[in-house]
Amino acid sequence: MITKYKYILSILGLLLSMVVSAEESEGKRVMIAKDRFSVTVTHAGKKVDIKRNQDRSHQIDDAFRSTARGRIQPMHPFQPRQIETVGELEVLDYLEKRERGESVLLVDTRSAQAVKRGTIPGSINIHWKDFGKKKQLVRYFEDVLNVKRSSEGIWNYDISKTLVLFCNGPWCGQSSAAIKKLLRAGYPEHKIKYYRGGMQSWLSFGLTIVTPE
Repeated sequence: MITKYKYILSILGLLLSMVVSAEESEGKRVMIAKDRFSVTVTHAGKKVDIKRNQDRSHQIDDAFRSTARGRIQPMHPFQPRQIETVGELEVLDYLEKRERGESVLLVDTRSAQAVKRGTIPGSINIHWKDFGKKKQLVRYFEDVLNVKRSSEGIWNYDISKTLVLFCNGPWCGQSSAAIKKLLRAGYPEHKIKYYRGGMQSWLSFGLTIVTPE
């Protein structure tokens, strides 16, 4: 009988150790937030899991280590226009909204050459200068951003997409320049979001990036 109890206790002890081990393993994961490990988005027609790099020795890309690049951008450079400045969690929220079919678009405003080194999954590339070129802007309005034009040539933004724009980081002015051009073109300020942290901040958290195929 004693042998039987010892056997049962040993089994219970093994099960308990497995539970503790699983909890410790869970705790060692590098999380996005307390209850958020990954976010699945669609990029170039394929599903991509966005999560933080699980290698605890991983460091930010060499291209973003310099502390002497660019000029520090204001948190709200569009005053008196009320453009919302967002962080990584809000960017992920908007990407999830896009996955649910909501009219949202994440826009990388850097050059195609910069994008080749990696970009945020779920984003598209529109160079910031193109927002200031009439022909390109009209094409993007009609073909990408869901802006409709009346027979009188007046733009209708009723069903236009909510745009989240980013560039290299808080020392880079490309996305803020693109936003200013959009505002001059009449794009509604409540449909524009500014991800000031950009690639610098995204990479500093070890979040997933993708490169063009």
